[in-house]
Amino acid sequence: MSLEGSSVSEKENSQPELISDGSMIAPDGEHNSYSIASSVKNRQRFKRRVMEDHVDVDEVSMCSSSSISPDMTSANALVPKKPKKATCNGNAVTPLTQTDGNANCGYVRVDVVYDTRFPVCNKCTCRSKPLDAVAIRAAESRSYCQALDSIQGRIVGCVRPVMSGNSALVRPSVRIPYAAMCDGHLRRLRLHHCCPGCGVFCTQGDFVQCSTSVRLEATSPHLFHRRCQVDGGSGTSPLCPHCGSDAPFEPIHLELKTPRPPTFYLMQHLALPSRRTARMTSHRSDDTIEDKEPEDCESLVLEDAGITFSTGASSSMSAPRQSLAPPHPALPLSMLNAHFRRAACIENMLPLCPSKRELELMLRKLKAEKPSSTKYNIRTLYTAAKTGDLETVLNMIISGHNINHVFEEHHGTTALHQAATFGHLAIVYILFQAGAFIDERDGQLYTPVMRAVDSKSLAVVNFLIKVGADVRDKRGEDGMTCLHLAARCGSREMCDLLLNSEAIPINVQDDGGWTPLVWASEHGKADVVKFLLSRGADPNLKDGEENICLHWSAFSGNVDISALYLEKGSDVNAVNEHGDTPLHVAARQDNHEVAMLLLDHGARLDILNKRKDTPIACCKDEKSLSWLVLNVNLDLRKTIQSHEIPHKRTVHRDISRGKELNPIDCVNEVDDEPAPINFLYLLENCETVPISIDRTITSLQSCKCEDLCTSPSCLCSSISYRCWYGKEGRLVPEFNMMDPPMLFECSRACLCWSNCQNRVVQNGITCHLQLFRTAGKGWGVRTLQSIPRGTFVCEYIGEILSDSEADQREDDSYLFDLENRDGETFCLDARYYGNVSRFVNHLCEPNLVPVRVFVDHQDLSFPRMAFFCSRDVEPYEELGFDYGEKFWMIKYKMFTCECGSEKCKYSKDKIQETLINYNKRQKEDQQGSGSYSQAFVAS
Repeated sequence: MSLEGSSVSEKENSQPELISDGSMIAPDGEHNSYSIASSVKNRQRFKRRVMEDHVDVDEVSMCSSSSISPDMTSANALVPKKPKKATCNGNAVTPLTQTDGNANCGYVRVDVVYDTRFPVCNKCTCRSKPLDAVAIRAAESRSYCQALDSIQGRIVGCVRPVMSGNSALVRPSVRIPYAAMCDGHLRRLRLHHCCPGCGVFCTQGDFVQCSTSVRLEATSPHLFHRRCQVDGGSGTSPLCPHCGSDAPFEPIHLELKTPRPPTFYLMQHLALPSRRTARMTSHRSDDTIEDKEPEDCESLVLEDAGITFSTGASSSMSAPRQSLAPPHPALPLSMLNAHFRRAACIENMLPLCPSKRELELMLRKLKAEKPSSTKYNIRTLYTAAKTGDLETVLNMIISGHNINHVFEEHHGTTALHQAATFGHLAIVYILFQAGAFIDERDGQLYTPVMRAVDSKSLAVVNFLIKVGADVRDKRGEDGMTCLHLAARCGSREMCDLLLNSEAIPINVQDDGGWTPLVWASEHGKADVVKFLLSRGADPNLKDGEENICLHWSAFSGNVDISALYLEKGSDVNAVNEHGDTPLHVAARQDNHEVAMLLLDHGARLDILNKRKDTPIACCKDEKSLSWLVLNVNLDLRKTIQSHEIPHKRTVHRDISRGKELNPIDCVNEVDDEPAPINFLYLLENCETVPISIDRTITSLQSCKCEDLCTSPSCLCSSISYRCWYGKEGRLVPEFNMMDPPMLFECSRACLCWSNCQNRVVQNGITCHLQLFRTAGKGWGVRTLQSIPRGTFVCEYIGEILSDSEADQREDDSYLFDLENRDGETFCLDARYYGNVSRFVNHLCEPNLVPVRVFVDHQDLSFPRMAFFCSRDVEPYEELGFDYGEKFWMIKYKMFTCECGSEKCKYSKDKIQETLINYNKRQKEDQQGSGSYSQAFVAS
């Protein structure tokens, strides 16, 4: 008869017994010839050992297979004495398990019998004597911990190896098979952190604890799952599976605290990456390539410090096998499957580990049987890390000193800060392996990688980036990032390394609004400035005082840097919030060479700052070279007044008053007209009377894209036929500029990312624009930079009106039709409410085209009118679009077109011909209807 998968049978008033070889003894003393069958448990089937009532046999790979010597048989084996019956809540219970604790052979088979006719034992064995007389087989040099952790309801295995010196087999209760565990899980087992019901460690998530344990043993709570509590019988409270107490249970939420986020792997055995070399060889179809673990690599354990290092004798050693931190008081980190990010390649041929000599020194110190007898003071760690004393640092790590100690007397730095500052890669390497916090801040809020950047320690920076140091979000006390520091110290290679990591935007600003380009300009680092400009840095971004980079190059007195900015189109007469131009700054600092360069590029000498000072008045004295240079130029200009360029004034520094991302200044070089401020600057269309616009989120068709909304499956793009935006955020070349389709951008109802490719107009104006006074058209808008075709420039903003309301407005110069269809239509009036687009003039050869775009709603009667470039636009070129023929047929009596184009149809000379052609077309279209009447008469 077979007992596999079933409960053990029983004769009345008798219980079966087990002998050490696994055979069954009947109550009358007769032997049965069969042995108890079961399946070997693994990680995927761990629940079965609790849920099913069956005979369990666990063959532990590091244990012997039988407690009977090979020369003995079950026939001559001694039958152990029948165990005494124990009591549990007054009921007689026979032992559920019997094992031989004297095993010393190749394997041990632990037999467990479950019997459901008696109450489950509610006493744990967390602190019971382990099955410790088992030797690890010599052939298995690396056995792994068999413990399981419950993390947020998921079961995670441990990847810690069980070393040959550890022979303990333990279990949390008699229901659970014996298992080999690492030191971390052994400590937690003694603390009652393992659930006796299922054998899984309570690590992170929601669990319960026994209130008795909380009251009596505050440092060792009894943790278990609520579903694993012991049923105390009808009418009684459930019992704690650890102590059997019926005290109330308290819910507890555990959070795993680690210095770095853990990484979970699909395999328990993690092989070291091996170095590959390029060789020429003959190809064979059966050749395979395998990554094998180096044979000369050893795993060393420092039990006192709780740290594991993986080192090798080869100088080509790759990144470390594991990165471990000191154990948490309650949850030792040695239990975690925590392997952290390593370098996949060497950036710019920089080393990712110490030299061969330093690695050999580490290996000797770590393998030393006796640690150093020298007693170190914690201050010695600071000095050793600063001076590069690797041996002393190793001895202090082995002695268990706190490597994360903060030295308040040294500006709150740690040993890792000092090692990174002075470029000691070997010490940075060993401190990181020992659990040093790589993102720890010092008294100035600088992290170790920031200190390494500031000291130009390129190899240390490369290593820290590769192992996961935060270079994007970590900022110093002034909001400076690593890229700011690299630009300030003038390291082009450091800037290249940081930008290649793609972690820092090139135009990132600190607390003062300074970009890395500004820092390089102030400190005169011309090579860094040239490099950053080549990588796309913007020299026209303004800081907190509205200085552009040209102000700072004038301050530093660097002619080469100033010339680079002028070549990039920087405004030579740009003013900051104090009214100073770059020439004011250069004169004040007596940088006469920069002043001469600025004058050669059209810098004006008559601009007054807020103190009513001209650049000449800002000079130190009349003996300075700057004073002489400026006065010579002033006298020369007076002698050639007939050739003097028009007077140019900045009449407003930002007409948007800070609402736009980039300030829009207003200049006048034609007359004395002040800045136009007789309107309210808005970023969105508005209504002054109630208008029914369907803005409900449920009315929006939305997408659920996981990519950048470029696939045909994107619902928003499919409404527009396709996504018409390219990767650069511009309209694709095949977009029809003559008859543009409606565009439907992703909205607030979409589940895609906020930086998807189908979001352009909603991001606002990104171009650098300027409001300027024209010769005959009033105010106009021009660009300060080159704008490629298809780029979004601005949106026409105004008050939404119905056509009937618009007809009653006296000033119709700012009306823009939203629809051309018959019936009730609407328009935008930018007379009182608008943005910079209200100043965009008509051009018969336009460089802008209006496109209807829908973003926050999809009501077709109320599109947003967005202007895109219909061709490439050069710096300081005026922007304009075609107002349409109907506009000029109404307005020609008041004014005519002044665009100056050869193709102009609405100029003073061409308007009569255009009128004749228009009336002729109107007559032909309406001929035969009897409703035609000549609407326009040439004057």
